[in-house]
Amino acid sequence: MPRPTRELLGLYLRLGLALDVLFVAVYGGINLLTARRQDLVRLYFDWEPDIPLVAPMILVYASILILFLLPPWWLGAAQLRRLAARMALAILLAGAVFLLWPGEVGYPAGAPVTGFEWAFRILHALDLPYNLFPSLHIALSGLIVSTLAAHLPRWGRWLLGGWFVAICLSVVLVHQHHLADVAGGVVLVWLCRRAVGDASAGPLTPAPLPGGKGSEQPPGRHRLARVHMAAGAHARVQPDECAAIDTHRGHGQGQGAVGPAAQQMAADAASAPQYRPGSDTQQVAVGDHDAG
Repeated sequence: MPRPTRELLGLYLRLGLALDVLFVAVYGGINLLTARRQDLVRLYFDWEPDIPLVAPMILVYASILILFLLPPWWLGAAQLRRLAARMALAILLAGAVFLLWPGEVGYPAGAPVTGFEWAFRILHALDLPYNLFPSLHIALSGLIVSTLAAHLPRWGRWLLGGWFVAICLSVVLVHQHHLADVAGGVVLVWLCRRAVGDASAGPLTPAPLPGGKGSEQPPGRHRLARVHMAAGAHARVQPDECAAIDTHRGHGQGQGAVGPAAQQMAADAASAPQYRPGSDTQQVAVGDHDAG
């Protein structure tokens, strides 16, 4: 695990601060507004209020704070920005749903929390029971886990996956969310990952050849690129025709006959513009393509 550079940590702190401001404004502001509303929506089954409160699960619930510290140890600057964009989108989308469907918690108040009273006092003071569906606790932790999983070995992915499942259980067992809220958080993870996809998933853009002017390439270079691509594809599809020398075994001679594919490749390469100092075209040897 490489140690993050000072610049990367600085970027992560700036992104984290921006997300904190957005979260407080959206999540906290909507919670205060909903506290004055009466049109709360019930999104839970009749039997869910009977789920027992498991006080020690508050530690798993709070472990999301540790999860927030992990991204800069495995992600680069572009990946951190992409993760921050997904998390910002999740906050905004969840905020819109909170306004449309303010949630009603179905768990009874005053359940015993022996040994963890202090933790639940902090939790209930900071988080009013209205912003329920979808669970941002699940959405934000799921975005981090799903992003980090691509950079970890199999055992690391299993560990993160188990951690995420435990967090999903904890939000129910500490009576902060219902099952529908958890499902909504998972769907929100999928939506945000689809909306802000990986850069590698987009269409490939050809890089400019050396000596070019920006991204503009002269026609000669496009022709050379087509020569290389065609030669490589032809070699893969018809290897017998791309043999450069076919020994005349029947005559016992050392002379070679050039195959039709090789002849075409040589003709294309010969007709391509040659490199001249100061010109904006450059010849690329066909033989160097495979080596490069």
